[in-house]
Amino acid sequence: LYVTATSANPMKVYLHKEGYARFCSERFDLSRIQDLFRHVTNSNFQKFHSEYDLNAQSQRENPLGNKWHIDTVREHWRKLGPGTDAKIWQRIQDAIMRAFVMFESIGFDTSRRLVKHEGNCFCMFGIDVLIDSKLQPWVLELNGVPSTGTNSPLDIQIKTAVVGDLLSLLGLCTQDPAEAQKQARSQLYSLLTFTRKVAVDCVTLHASTEAGRKGRCITNKDEIRRILQRALGQKQVSDKDVDAIWQW
Repeated sequence: LYVTATSANPMKVYLHKEGYARFCSERFDLSRIQDLFRHVTNSNFQKFHSEYDLNAQSQRENPLGNKWHIDTVREHWRKLGPGTDAKIWQRIQDAIMRAFVMFESIGFDTSRRLVKHEGNCFCMFGIDVLIDSKLQPWVLELNGVPSTGTNSPLDIQIKTAVVGDLLSLLGLCTQDPAEAQKQARSQLYSLLTFTRKVAVDCVTLHASTEAGRKGRCITNKDEIRRILQRALGQKQVSDKDVDAIWQW
C-alpha cells in the first residue's frame, strides 16, 4: 500500500486506495519455517521458484500469477461475510496510523531540524502489511523509497494513479516537460514583446504629462492603468497587463 505524509506537526497522512497483494509460490506452513518460498512474498526470492508467475498480463479485472490488485483481494474479503471487507480495511488503517504515531518522534525529527516550515516537505511510503489467518493486519515495513518501476500492466495501472494523485495532492501539475518549456518560452516572448512596446508607449505618454515634465516617476498601478488606457486606446485594461508593466 502507499501512504503519503505531508506534515509532521500536525501529522497528516493519506492512504491511497490503489495497491497490490503478493503471494508466495508455496502454501504457508510453520513446520517449514526456513522455506522462503512459503514465508517471503518478495519477488526477489519468489522469482527463483519454478512455479513463480509474475504474469505480465495480470490486471485488476483479470488477476493472474503471484501479484494481484488490492481490489481483487477486497472482493474476496466481501465474500467472507457482510461487513468483513470494511472491518479489515479499517484495521489496516488503524495499524498504519499506529505505526506512524510510533514513528513520529524518530522519523519526523529530521524535518523538524532541517525544514523551517514543515508543510514544505513530504514523503511517500510503501507500506507492507501481512494479513494473518484471523484477518488481523500486521505492519511489516515502512519503506521511505518505494519502487515506482513498472514491468506489467498492473504496475502501470497502480503506480501511475499513485504518482498522479501524489502530484495532485501536493498541488503540482502533471505536464510533459518539453511541452511545458515550449509554452513557457512562447508566453515569455509574447509578454516581453508586449511589455517592451507598451512600456515605451507608457514612458512616452507619461513624459508628455505635467508630472512627467517635472521628472516624477510613476508611483502606483492606477497611474499605470490610466496610461495603458491612453496608449492602447481602450477603456478596459486587464490586471495582468497592468502587473506586467508595473513589474517591468
